[in-house]
Amino acid sequence: MAAYVVALGRVDDDERFARYLEAVGPTLEAHHGKLLAVEDPADVLEGEAPYPRVVVIEFPSKADAHAWHVSREYRTCADDRLASSAHVLYLADGFTPPARLEERVRGWSSETLIRRSADAWSIQEHVGHLGDLEPLWATRLDELLGWCRRAEPSRPGESEDSRGRPQ
Repeated sequence: MAAYVVALGRVDDDERFARYLEAVGPTLEAHHGKLLAVEDPADVLEGEAPYPRVVVIEFPSKADAHAWHVSREYRTCADDRLASSAHVLYLADGFTPPARLEERVRGWSSETLIRRSADAWSIQEHVGHLGDLEPLWATRLDELLGWCRRAEPSRPGESEDSRGRPQ
């Protein structure tokens, strides 16, 4: 899972910080780091910003980010950053978004999708009305799909995956 280093900072010595910028790129590449954003000053949407500069770096994992941060190559150039600026570095895991509703119902028969459940809405109606709220309703949709699957008679030769969906 991807991980992100988010740096908030202020540059006090432009010349020395420029040396850091020249040296840091190869250290990121060596650890598969990818610079995603640099903004100075960044737009503040809420609250009071402790520093004007924002930097976002993506790594394949937290382990890669930690390996970069403690590497000899990075620590050498970090001396220039530490002497020329004030920064706070955060490390956060990314996440995998849930499957879209359309992906979750792909492969289901029209008969199943239009069958009404006990609450009188069909899966098709749930998907149509709740698409904008899908993270909140993903669990409910799985429950409805399970209900429909149990209510639908099995067909000869039809196989199902571990969640009861046709393959």
